[in-house]
Amino acid sequence: MGAKIRIPGINIQHPWSELIVEGEKTIETRAYPIPGHLVNQRLAIIETKKNEAATIVGIVIFSHCYKYESLKHWKEDFPKHRVPATNESFAFSVEKPKWAWVISEIIKVPSQPGPAKKGIKYAKECEVLT
Repeated sequence: MGAKIRIPGINIQHPWSELIVEGEKTIETRAYPIPGHLVNQRLAIIETKKNEAATIVGIVIFSHCYKYESLKHWKEDFPKHRVPATNESFAFSVEKPKWAWVISEIIKVPSQPGPAKKGIKYAKECEVLT
């Protein structure tokens, strides 16, 4: 049986969360740069699905981020972020800047209940069985 650790968490919608833990998605995209205090820090991946309870499915570390400056750049990075240019909610647009959060490490953990207190984007503390 693994150890329990307490770390902050980041909400990532399914199927993106699954692609990350399987190593198929190496960049998480957001509309803002990664907060400095989260760079090189372990974060629980809190997988969210519509009408289902959140679960913790992994641990991720982001090494740095960069801003997408053009649709061309976004499309060139598709194999890393896996978000189609046609995705209305998460794709690049000139009006909504996008940032690439580069994943430096991923650890898959057994699926387990999400934190009792989960914010819209983050959770301050998650108990994770590794």
